[in-house]
Parts: sequence; structure tokens; C-alpha cells
Amino acid sequence: MELLDIRAVLWIRRLWIMVALVLVGACAPDKRRIHLVEAPAAGTATAASTPTPTPTPTTPPPGFITRLGPLMAGVAAVDITPPVGVPLGGFGGGARRLGLPDFNPFNYHTFLAPSTGVRDPIMAKALMLSDGVDKVCLVSLDAVATSAMTVGEVLAKVQQAGVALARDRLLVSASHTHSGPGTLSEKRAWELIAMDLFQRRVFDAATSGIARAVIEADLNMGPARFGSTSTSQIGLTKNRRANESPKLDEDSIDPEVGVLRFDRADGSPLAVVYNYAVHPIAYGASDMEFSADLVGSTSRVIEQRVPGATAIFVNGAEGDISPRQKGVAGATLFGDTLGRTVVDALATITTTDQVEVEIHSHEVDFGKGQIFLGASALPTLGPLNFGALFGALGFQPGLTLPLDDTWVETRFWFGALRLNRTVLATVPGEPIRDLGLSIKDEGRRLGFDRTWCAALTNGHMAYITTPEEFRYGGYEALATMYGADTGARVFDAAAKALAGVKP
Repeated sequence: MELLDIRAVLWIRRLWIMVALVLVGACAPDKRRIHLVEAPAAGTATAASTPTPTPTPTTPPPGFITRLGPLMAGVAAVDITPPVGVPLGGFGGGARRLGLPDFNPFNYHTFLAPSTGVRDPIMAKALMLSDGVDKVCLVSLDAVATSAMTVGEVLAKVQQAGVALARDRLLVSASHTHSGPGTLSEKRAWELIAMDLFQRRVFDAATSGIARAVIEADLNMGPARFGSTSTSQIGLTKNRRANESPKLDEDSIDPEVGVLRFDRADGSPLAVVYNYAVHPIAYGASDMEFSADLVGSTSRVIEQRVPGATAIFVNGAEGDISPRQKGVAGATLFGDTLGRTVVDALATITTTDQVEVEIHSHEVDFGKGQIFLGASALPTLGPLNFGALFGALGFQPGLTLPLDDTWVETRFWFGALRLNRTVLATVPGEPIRDLGLSIKDEGRRLGFDRTWCAALTNGHMAYITTPEEFRYGGYEALATMYGADTGARVFDAAAKALAGVKP
């Protein structure tokens, strides 16, 4: 019982911290307006030479595709690591939160402790694709999240440089590392809980670096080949809601690894896009160095084993999925294992230069956000689940704190990117495993060969539980900020996007 008491105290403390942050948020000084230091320069681009294997002979997939064209693709990677001293974005407690705020206007930090170094670089990687009719850019960003503000700023800089790319053709997907740059959001909830106060100089440098990756990917476009496959990986992740939900255990994960292979016309490697569901949190709240975390360790293994390829990560439905092992050893094991799995899968892929690129995007207004402080937010104590108990009685007692658009985003973009019979369904937040599996099932129902959930793309609406899991409570339910039906509304939006790219 002593362990349960401690767990309850920790949960109550977390709830009080969130309430206190909401109440004091309006009183926080706006340091973003009084910094005088120039923005750091955007990062440097990376490139690598490559051997020239023989192209794989292919035939276009039968049926289903109504318009095939010669694929053009270009890739670029830019180091956007901020200056040391910029706080890390992700964890808002532990060693990362200052005991007392620092209101020195010349510092990067206010509520969170400054970063102390760089474990490995923070990258922006862009893949530009075109079939001669549609043109789309997929960006993978080493950050805890992205936002409409970030996407809009990147798009403006890209268009100013002369790249013809529409708003609904730019997909910016965050890896969800908790050791990436903070200070990138003007939304108060993000500022107070996980990112620290917005810093224009850091934001400008980051968006300039991301835009540079997009621009260079566009310049690097040339004839290319494409193929895809799915494989699986178990043993690296676990479901962290096993103690909250009576329907889940630690093995309730999505083991699927999605792999997209892009080669140059001569068959030499160009890019590898891989999709897997995991919270990249090998490094915790006591780690103070910038790092791409599990994504960085995995991508390095792929790039070392496939010379010339740029490894691009797109997260899956990771809302309730954590790594089994953490720290340096955990990051190394994860990277070696998943990296080898992806590389092994590449050898099984047949590529073609005839590819249809199609995308559908639409925006959904979710209205004001909220934090619900009630029975569903309480921790499960042994067999006693307060959320499920009150849910069975037909009501959920508690206090709802409304959050307007100064605190959280209220409008979100959903999309579907189809490459022949493979489709990525983009979700602007952190869906839990069950919701991700439902989206995949919908893709299969519509006739796609492979459907993958591209979470944390073009926005961040926090966690997204199913209505059932919302009733069971826990952290993911507490951080589902648009009500109990959030998961159902997200599924409907994703299904609409998928239907929009079915020929």
C-alpha cells in the first residue's frame, strides 16, 4: 500500500502543478519582446557520396492507380541545433525546471533550466516528391512537436525563395524527442508546461533551417524510384497504460515498421523513410544535452549501413508507447536493433519509377481546449480505477478548465499522402495505439496495401485517447484536451483524408 500511496501523491502533485501553471500563466513576463541578441545562423547541410548498385526491375502495380508518372525526388538534411543555453523542449519537471524563474531578458530560459551541451545534432530532413502532377514535401524534425505557426513560417520562407509549394503540400512531422529545442511555441500551455517562453531568435533560426532543408531538397530533385514494405519489431517498446487500462498490458503495442525506399534512377540509395510508434525518451528529465534520442541512434545506424541514403523518421501512434530500456544503453540497443530491422527490410523492396503521388488535406476546428481535473485524471490504485468506476455510473465529477487559442491550438490539419498503394495518414498530435490501429484498419477497408499513421504532423493537439480509454483516466486522458470524443473526431478526420486519396 505504501507504493500506491506514493504514486497517488505524485499524481496529485502533477495535477496541482498544472493548475498552478494555468493560473500564473497570464502573469508571466513576455521575455520574447525584449531579447536583443541576434538570431543564431541556420544550420549546415549534410551530404554523402554513394555507390551505384543495379536498379531493381519492376512493373507498376495492377489496377487501383489511375495516373502514373515518372517519379522525381530530392532530399536534404540540415543541422538546426540551437545554441547551448536554449532550454530543452519536452519534460517540464525534474532537473529541467528551475526552482525560481529567471527573468533576465538576455537569457534564453525563464522557467526551465538552460541546456548544457549537445549529445548529437538536432536535424531537419526534407524529402520532396513529384509525379509531374502533384508535388509534396515531407519534413522530419527532431523536436517534441510542431505547430501551425512553425509550418506557416517555413512555408512563407520557402515560397519567398521561389519554391512552388502549397500549404496543404507541406507535411512537417516531429519526432517527439524530449531533448530537442524549447522556446518554439507562443501558446501559453506549451510555454509554461514543456517548452519555456517563446524566443523569436530561436524560432527564426529553426524555421530558417527547416526552410533551407525544403529548398535544398527541391533543388536536388531528379529521377527516382520508389517501393515500400512492412516488417515488425517487438521487444523494444511497451504500453505505459498497462496500469491504467484493464484492457491493456505492456505488450499491447503496434509492432509494425513501415519502410519507404527511394533510390536514384541508377539504383543508388537516396532516402529511407521509416515509421514506428515510440516515445523517444531514452534520455530523461535529468539529461540536459540536445539529442535526437532514439531517432538519432536509429537513423545513424541506417545511414551507416546504407551509404548515400538519408534516413527520415515518421512517428506512429505513440501516445501510450514507451521504450523498454532507457539511458545510453537503451538508446544504443534501440538504434542498433530497429536500424538493422529497417535495413533488412530494404533488401526485400521492389522499386519502380512509375509512381502516383496524391495528397488530401483538410482543416478541422476542434474549438477551445480544456483540462479536465476529475475522477478520470486520478491514478489507478491497485484494482480501483476511479475513471472506470464513475464512467460505469454514467458521470464524471470534476472541474473543467477551458483553454482558448492563446493557450492551445484550436484548428488542425489532417492529411493523407498516397504513393501508389501505400498511404500515410497524418495526425496532428499523439494518438494512442488503439486509435492508430483503427486508422490502419480503415485504410485496409478502403483498399490500400499499407496504411501508416504519421503522428505529430503539422500541429500538436496533445494526447488523443479513444472514448473508452478516456474513461479509464490516467495521464493520457488528462492530456486529451478536447473532450472525451476527441479520439472519435480524430478518427473521422483521418478517415476523410484517406477517402480523399482513394482513386
